[in-house]
Amino acid sequence: MRKTIAQFENENTDLRQQLASLRQRLAQLRQRLDAQGDLCLTVGPLSMDRLTRVVSVDGRMLDLSPGSYRLLELLMLRAGETVTVGEIEAGIWGPGEQPVAPSLLPVLVHRLRAALGPQAGLIKNVRGDGYMIRAEETPK
Repeated sequence: MRKTIAQFENENTDLRQQLASLRQRLAQLRQRLDAQGDLCLTVGPLSMDRLTRVVSVDGRMLDLSPGSYRLLELLMLRAGETVTVGEIEAGIWGPGEQPVAPSLLPVLVHRLRAALGPQAGLIKNVRGDGYMIRAEETPK
């Protein structure tokens, strides 16, 4: 019985340490995101919680891949502006890096538009330059 109590106390201590570590990590993430701008982004019917990584459109939660999420985040941070292909590639794959296949960015855009459903028209292709998310209107 004493061994069981000792094991429980050790496990409890481990859980407390893990919880403290998670709280510290969460505080670090909040500081980093605060330095980058708003924790919550809203563009028309789209909303993004950058801390929890929850994205919704018209109140419907979206299940996005990491690449699609990062693409949407880049576009939402600069809503109404053209984000060049180079800026998108640097934001998703890292500075100076390019996707494994040249067609990967258009695939990400296609998947993001599919996830947006009726609001897919928010993502615009700026021919020969990049992409933008239209902030001023909601497509029908």
